[in-house]
Amino acid sequence: MRAANALTQQFAREHPADAARVLEQFPASMAAELLQVLGPGVASGVLQQMLQAPAGECMMRLPAQEAAAVLGKMAPAAAARVLRSAGKRYAGETLGLLPGAVRRAVQQRLRYPERSVGALMHPDVLLLRDELSVSDAIKRLESADERAVACEL
Repeated sequence: MRAANALTQQFAREHPADAARVLEQFPASMAAELLQVLGPGVASGVLQQMLQAPAGECMMRLPAQEAAAVLGKMAPAAAARVLRSAGKRYAGETLGLLPGAVRRAVQQRLRYPERSVGALMHPDVLLLRDELSVSDAIKRLESADERAVACEL
């Protein structure tokens, strides 16, 4: 059984989109069990690739603590997409378990209607002025939040 778990882990880590397509074919309860086996880091990559409805169904079958651990590893826009599908009650319970900065980023996206520009925006932007030296720009990029998008001014 250990070999099967290792194979599953490796496949999901290296091919999250393919793993998502496979999990979408399973009953949500079975897919959720597999996500639990994968752990939050790998499960988040797979869940981000799943279609919205199956992703929400799987999320609702995870214990809230585990769901929060998975959501905490996801991009805020993807976490919001999954939580929308999971329903308001579940989303509210799970949001309360996320770390403050992650919770605020996800809540910001949930404030906007699902298919609106606000829900799709990327508010984490790192501005770099063109007069910065290359070494200073690299230092700023290295110290920035990993979710930030770099833009040149």
